[in-house]
Amino acid sequence: MASLFDTFAAKRQAAREGKGEIMPQIDAEFADLCAVVFSNASGEKLLRKLRDMTIDSPEDPSASESALRVRAVRSQFVRAIEGAVEAGLKAREKGKAA
Repeated sequence: MASLFDTFAAKRQAAREGKGEIMPQIDAEFADLCAVVFSNASGEKLLRKLRDMTIDSPEDPSASESALRVRAVRSQFVRAIEGAVEAGLKAREKGKAA
């Protein structure tokens, strides 16, 4: 039986090869809350800061394997928030059009 990490690693590899999604499906309520929280000036600034601290920060070549895993998970979480904001804003726009 594959461990949780092995499952994650397989999904990550598949996503890199364009064969699947690495991110889980975004919950509609979570997406709406993210859109509300992160769509104003302060929220956008916070999200930009989170991105700078994770995704856009330079990698430390001497970092341990566990430190690299932590970095990857943090980056994935920020990407999930960004995706949720986008999905929430689209859902709000779609709701206004209806």
